[in-house]
Amino acid sequence: MKLWHIRDYVFLLSAQTASTLVGAGMNVIFPLLILNFTGSLAAAGVAGVLRSAPYFFLSLPLGALVDRWNRKHIMMACQIGRFVAFFGLGVMAHYGAINQWHIYFVCLIDGILFVFFNIAEAAALSSVVPRELLPQASSTNEAGFGTAMIIGPPAATIVYQFWGIGGALFAGGFCYLSSFILLRILKTELNLSRQEVRQTLVEEITEGIRWLTGARLVLLLACIMGGLNLINAAMPLIAITLGQNLGASNASIGTTVACGGIGSVLGSLCGTRWLRLHGFGRGVVLTAWLHAAAFGALIIVPSLLMLGLVYGLIIGFYSLYAVMQFAYRVKSVPERLQGRVNSACRLIAFSLYPLGSALAGIVSEYWGVQVSLIIFTAVAVLLACILSLSRSLAPTWREGSVRESLAK
Repeated sequence: MKLWHIRDYVFLLSAQTASTLVGAGMNVIFPLLILNFTGSLAAAGVAGVLRSAPYFFLSLPLGALVDRWNRKHIMMACQIGRFVAFFGLGVMAHYGAINQWHIYFVCLIDGILFVFFNIAEAAALSSVVPRELLPQASSTNEAGFGTAMIIGPPAATIVYQFWGIGGALFAGGFCYLSSFILLRILKTELNLSRQEVRQTLVEEITEGIRWLTGARLVLLLACIMGGLNLINAAMPLIAITLGQNLGASNASIGTTVACGGIGSVLGSLCGTRWLRLHGFGRGVVLTAWLHAAAFGALIIVPSLLMLGLVYGLIIGFYSLYAVMQFAYRVKSVPERLQGRVNSACRLIAFSLYPLGSALAGIVSEYWGVQVSLIIFTAVAVLLACILSLSRSLAPTWREGSVRESLAK
């Protein structure tokens, strides 16, 4: 069976991509709006914090709940909620009644519903795709997200430039509504092993954490993902600041950020071939070092064109790592634990995301963007060193079974 012949996988991927399209566009739009209201980089960083912080507080209980509840209904409710939030803020903007606190509130609502949607869709993948196609599906998903990242930022900034904040918010709401419709026509049961509740919520959460702590390599990969997300959270604001320093317009900055989407697509599509060339252990370590080198290059970018190129390389290596670690995890975790283990892993992976946004804004405002770049480059190098010296990862450098199972 070919992946594209699975009807419900195509609908699920399309719904996820439509949702990511909004997120990618708002990564640029929300900071720009806050900058226009306040002129403060630190205040702009708060928007990113509010969209990412809910993951830290909600992911563990929601991981257990998505193993109990209907994952399709969870995702549908999230998209309707986000549609209402964006549409309401768009109406307020149309009548000139919007301020930075309204934007912060919608950022928070969007962030909370993102947690529900993100955990549910990650757990649902193994329900619509056969186990042997999961690595290919995870790579294709990442490519879909990358495509949304290509289209989202320039499209959002163009809409914002010509139709204002109201137009950008209405467009985002329409994408969420489209995602809801695509999910509504799914036929597959997305909780294949859903059973009657026999444990308390705490016991179910503990079961998922116990499994994860016993899987040392899965845990390590999640921790490194957390460090990479610390860096990734800072990228939009750093790109905006560097672009403004180079005299770029808002539309040009949006196009530059879209280069990250191109890198994401290329990185995710290269995942299978990368594994065949290097194997899992070497592939992961090499990706981390190339990511660190690319981020360090931001310190010396001389032009907007080079900024876009380097941005694309950074996100490309980030996506390549994300594909490899997710494919390894989703094939390792029992289906009945997918929600709980994925939520624990993603709690680790996203726990530093709010700090990345806040740190980029505060450091860039008070000490300059170059200091921010030095700090985040040092973090990237540290992550590569940890992977290189890891005893958990070392056996996979020569472990053919891991290479074959992930590159299949």
